[in-house]
Amino acid sequence: MPGIGMDAIQEETTVSHEVLVAAGVMPPAPGSPPPRVQIDWLHITGQLSVAVVCRTLESILGEPVITRLGPGLMGYATRYALMVREGPKLITIGAFCEGEAQRAWNLLQLNAHGCGLLGTKWAGMLGWLMTVRVRITRIDLAVDFHQGEHDVDEGVELYKAGAFAVRGRQPKCSLAGDWLHGRDGRTFYVGRRPNGKLLRIYEKGRQLGDLKSLWVRWELQLGNKERDLPLGILIDPASFFAGAYPPLQKILQAAPINLPTRATERTADLSRRLHHLRASYGATLAETMGLAGATPEGVVDALRGPQPQARDPPTADGLTWAAVLALLNRRGG
Repeated sequence: MPGIGMDAIQEETTVSHEVLVAAGVMPPAPGSPPPRVQIDWLHITGQLSVAVVCRTLESILGEPVITRLGPGLMGYATRYALMVREGPKLITIGAFCEGEAQRAWNLLQLNAHGCGLLGTKWAGMLGWLMTVRVRITRIDLAVDFHQGEHDVDEGVELYKAGAFAVRGRQPKCSLAGDWLHGRDGRTFYVGRRPNGKLLRIYEKGRQLGDLKSLWVRWELQLGNKERDLPLGILIDPASFFAGAYPPLQKILQAAPINLPTRATERTADLSRRLHHLRASYGATLAETMGLAGATPEGVVDALRGPQPQARDPPTADGLTWAAVLALLNRRGG
């Protein structure tokens, strides 16, 4: 495959400090216990082909990947099921979707089985992805508590106590499942899927049919609608899981990595620039406005730069003047 050695991918089980930093994470401390967070679902879009994807997965997994053409999926005209053999059976590990409408930005989907097969081989996956033009559009991270160490009721009580609030705002919540009898399993949701961050706390064992099971899963679904998902999440899922909501950091006892929304990043960036503008040129602006005939509107019109294009208005991604001003005032400038 162009751009990366297949032998290197197949043999690599760890990544260098430089690769970790480039991927947006720092290497774990020596002797730290392995994270309990597993990747359970993954969507990657990019300028990929089914042939390259299959060759790469074969090199990482060490076994052939079989494709089977099927109907389209998620707006893509063509879908190839990706499968591996387990004994006499063919097991689906994901799909590859392509179509002219997406302008060569095709979709690689790995399901729970495919993510499980990668197991300790995510470093090889990361090494390949960093050589091609791709982005993560969805990733599900899961933590299992087989003895019910952190159950659904704990999640509900934490929510009632306001523990899931981020920057003073409590996320939405909802319920699903058998909350009256508790036989078939309950699910407690925090956040909203359309906003790109949804936590599911559910009785996994009971939903699979074991009515005596204590198995509870805390599962975080992240999407790229309002935030960028770095490739580094593939090799450090625990830190990104811990950074999603405050209680998750305590449950995992892991250092959190927060994924701010684009609006939050833009607000912080603009407030920094305004702080420097006021510190460097505030006196000049005040002197200019003291000139005969000068008005605040006239000074601003004379100094303002190119106007944002129609497709990128000043309030894009939720950016507001009130939020920028509040952050600017907190800077004490």
